[in-house]
Amino acid sequence: HFAFGGIEPGEYELTAMRESEPLLEDAPSVQARTGQQHVALVLPDAASLTGRVMMNGAPVPFFGVEVSAERTPRFAQPAPVRSEDGRFDRENLRPGTFTVQIVGPSFAPVEIPHVALRPGEPTDLGDIAVAAGRTLRGRVVDPSGAPVANAAVVAAAAGTIAWNAEVDL
Repeated sequence: HFAFGGIEPGEYELTAMRESEPLLEDAPSVQARTGQQHVALVLPDAASLTGRVMMNGAPVPFFGVEVSAERTPRFAQPAPVRSEDGRFDRENLRPGTFTVQIVGPSFAPVEIPHVALRPGEPTDLGDIAVAAGRTLRGRVVDPSGAPVANAAVVAAAAGTIAWNAEVDL
């Protein structure tokens, strides 16, 4: 059950999604007026996604998985995975066609477009091969050349997820 209290009288669009789902424009929604009772939002059965991340024939123990309706999402928040065998399992996903990105600190991002997630069915991506990435280092300074404390650095290239860097002096 849900209830909104203290809102202005009028008509609203109500949208529902599972906690694990990203905000999407095509999420199930209905129009409802204040005072209306028994409004139902119907979510389709959830889908799930599994796979195993491998580099040079060995499992990758730490990485992130992003499932997005948008190809090459910018400023995404990949779900972190720690798994000695390199396996991941994402559950309670909205059915549909998505782009899956696998990211990590030791390898270049991998994008898998057009992944079909069907209601009530697991989708297994199998082994996902990743290749070692490169490192980019630098400094954040003010106009006099002095280090800037607590600066944020973001790196984004066309077709990739943006990365936030750790900044230390």
